Amino acid sequence: MQTTLGLNIVNNIDYTLYLVTDYASQHSVITQTKSALSGGATLVQYRAKGLDSAKLYEEAGAILELVHAAKRPLIINDRVDIAMAVNADGVHLGPEDLPISVARRIMGPAAIIGASVSTIEEAIEAELEGANYLGIGAIYDTSTKLDAGAGIGPEILADIKGAVNIPIVGIGGINLSNVDEVIKNGADGVAVVSAITRAKNVTIATKDFITEIKRARM
Repeated sequence: MQTTLGLNIVNNIDYTLYLVTDYASQHSVITQTKSALSGGATLVQYRAKGLDSAKLYEEAGAILELVHAAKRPLIINDRVDIAMAVNADGVHLGPEDLPISVARRIMGPAAIIGASVSTIEEAIEAELEGANYLGIGAIYDTSTKLDAGAGIGPEILADIKGAVNIPIVGIGGINLSNVDEVIKNGADGVAVVSAITRAKNVTIATKDFITEIKRARM
């Protein structure tokens, strides 16, 4: 799979602020994406549970144009077929999706493949199967993903960071008051949903996160 960015970006991704689109927002996913990119989002995941394939394909293609115009990568949640169809940069897989090794075989070495994990054992296995990065969580209790379970806490990030050699991203219940804990415990970045997508001004919310992340890294 050769992505339309025309780059071998797989080992050069900036995971600092990873926007995940949200259909529960008052803003459309197009507006969310455009505004977050304006605010400095470094990576975007198109997540749209429950939509039919035709709608997913149409919307993913529109979002891809925005993300690539900003020279950022686009990841598709769950759907390897949609990622391939629109020539996105990669896919993010959960435990009920295609195995990482199968997605890698289909998509090829240039694709970015992320995996959701919550334990050290899962993290090590995902890396061995070919994941490029790990989404770890839910770090805090969250209402965005109702099946995420209780928050596992930011301390596990340091343990996982020491057990794998690929980037780790904290996700789940992350907001401006706790993002510093996530970064200081070793996360390479944070994946944010509602704290950005449901903000009155998505661009300003994104900028505020970038500021807090930079401060935590000092």
